[in-house]
Amino acid sequence: PLSVCLFLVTVSTGAGFVLWEHRARAPLLDLSLFRKISFTAGLASGLLSYLVLFGTMFAVPFFLERGRHMNPGQAGLVLTALPLALGCAAPFADRLAERVGPRPLTVAGMLITAFALAVVGLGQPPGWLLVCELGLVGVGLGMFTPANNSAIMSSVPRSHAGAASGVLNMTRGLGTALGLALTGLVFGAAAGQTSLSPDTNGFKVAVLFLAGVAALAALLAATRGGSEPFHTTGQAFQGITVAPD
Repeated sequence: PLSVCLFLVTVSTGAGFVLWEHRARAPLLDLSLFRKISFTAGLASGLLSYLVLFGTMFAVPFFLERGRHMNPGQAGLVLTALPLALGCAAPFADRLAERVGPRPLTVAGMLITAFALAVVGLGQPPGWLLVCELGLVGVGLGMFTPANNSAIMSSVPRSHAGAASGVLNMTRGLGTALGLALTGLVFGAAAGQTSLSPDTNGFKVAVLFLAGVAALAALLAATRGGSEPFHTTGQAFQGITVAPD
């Protein structure tokens, strides 16, 4: 009941915010920004990407510790493959996005992530192979994130850079919270409805759920269009943000 009540409060206050912003002379957030497909699709796919990232980092330790009987140190070491691969892939993806544009990288990155998660969920591989597949998830997210963030910021006028940056940061926090909440919900529901090992089955269903979310993010990224000029965040807002180099 508490969750349902809080959800209704969220919907009602969100609707009230939109109505207020439409009437305000100087709105906190210019809602006309969301009329641009490149901006809206980028935010939506970015939110889902953070859901996938933190949902994966939430589910994997349960499986490793309870399903594979690893200690916390071993589980943490295996999980490190994901952020490490993400950190290594991101700088190269950012430079490549300047040449090919954001859409190919964002779509390919989330498709790679969806594929890797689907393989993990369906196969439940041994430890060394799981490390490789988590690394592949990180590569996909590393391809997606810098190109998507830069595309979002370069799709808005300079005068709206602050508002766009604030909304982008909000989607990160919201994606993180949804990743933990929804993955935990799916994991727990699946673990309690089977005669198989609860941790094994819960992990399988949760990871397949995240693979579906990643595929949806790829679909949203594909709708952003490819005709607008693309610049990195530093180039698009020279004097407001600092270029990566």
